[in-house]
Amino acid sequence: MSGAAFILAINLTVAGLFCAAFVLIASYDRKLEAPRWFALTYLFGSGNVALEAMIPLAGHPGIVLMCGYMAFAIALLTLNVGIARYYGVATPRMLLAAALVTSFVAVAATLDMPRDLILRMFLYQAPYFMMQAIGFAVVLSVADRRPVDNLLAALLGLSALHYLAKPVFAVLLGGIGSSPRDYINTTYAMFSQSTGTVLAIATALVLLGMLIARMLKDITVKSETDALSGLLNRRGFEDRL
Repeated sequence: MSGAAFILAINLTVAGLFCAAFVLIASYDRKLEAPRWFALTYLFGSGNVALEAMIPLAGHPGIVLMCGYMAFAIALLTLNVGIARYYGVATPRMLLAAALVTSFVAVAATLDMPRDLILRMFLYQAPYFMMQAIGFAVVLSVADRRPVDNLLAALLGLSALHYLAKPVFAVLLGGIGSSPRDYINTTYAMFSQSTGTVLAIATALVLLGMLIARMLKDITVKSETDALSGLLNRRGFEDRL
């Protein structure tokens, strides 16, 4: 097993664990929409990883590549919807729809282009950049941002820039392989999977921390408030006193 294949296996496991974690948080309060969207993010992310691992074994690797590409595009779309729902701001539906259509057009247009062509690499990565940039803009649209919100924005912005930088690193690291099957054994695949894993885990941990903090605040409020009258109970009154 190559280093990149090993990281793919790790990515699949990590994506599944984060998906389960967000499902558990969503089950705490069914009115919470954000964790359900985040669970979908890592569900589609795990689908992307599984499809990438299948490319060397597929009879038609181009079709598997396209399916995996679109799975990841949908994962980024659901991430943006979840972020918008968490902050209670309007979901940029038109921008997300445009980015999703651009993703399909980009992967279809680049299938028959020479793999080592830098224009192809930029076209391939551009929709991912658009998706992450939309999430970055959604967080920045929040007026009263906290330090953790700025951290999330920084991670999304860094993720967007790293997609634009991938073609440059592909050239510097010897290319992405002469065919989809060869990609998994390249140095670039190792770099791409490693950086993607670090950013995905960091983003997921920040989102989990934000959701857990909101849950704890909700639990605290409920423990200090009388459910019938809405007034502070003895515990809440003594804490404030």
